[in-house]
Amino acid sequence: MLHRAMNANWYGVLPRWVSKRFGRIGSGEMLSGILGSPTDHHAAPFSMTEEFVSAYRLHPLIPDEVTLRDHTGGSVREVIGFNDMQGETTRTAIDAYGMSDLLYSFGTEHPGALVLHNHPDALRNLARLSGEHIDLGTVDILRDRERGIPRYNAYRQMLRKRPVASFEELTGGHPGTRRCSRSCTGAGSTGSTPSSATSPSPAPPGSASATPSSASSS
Repeated sequence: MLHRAMNANWYGVLPRWVSKRFGRIGSGEMLSGILGSPTDHHAAPFSMTEEFVSAYRLHPLIPDEVTLRDHTGGSVREVIGFNDMQGETTRTAIDAYGMSDLLYSFGTEHPGALVLHNHPDALRNLARLSGEHIDLGTVDILRDRERGIPRYNAYRQMLRKRPVASFEELTGGHPGTRRCSRSCTGAGSTGSTPSSATSPSPAPPGSASATPSSASSS
């Protein structure tokens, strides 16, 4: 059911052979899906599509280690690494710990903070099922540049926010963060990508990002 619903949402309710044979049916998304549909939805001059993915890339939320707990009483069973439960080891972890304990552990585990120096080490050397190793943090930035995602200030202006004028303003004046942002972007505060500029930006009061609950040295 979920598979059919997701396919209908992306490809439309008509079978895919209809689009292959006759092309899109209508300009909406219900019949022929999202692919090839107009991008100017409801006459909006700007819509969050790839920009949304860039600004809300949440990989730092993933911890390098997860404390597995017993779902019946909350006692700690074991601490395992991210690579012990992803990719080729996913089924092994499910068989060893059970879905009940895994879901309970994920629900009670603190996520990482959306700040600098907190990209998971496991994702900086991620082993894919093909055996290929990739640095997902680097891939995130390269994808933004290849897709032509607007730079941070242009992105702010599209959201009708005032552009920042300096790294001091971008980082809230924190000296260490300012130096890191300057060295990472190398293009001035106006040249920062959304993904590299949102992490050092000061968090609103009360935000979960304001008080890191899990941080690595990445």
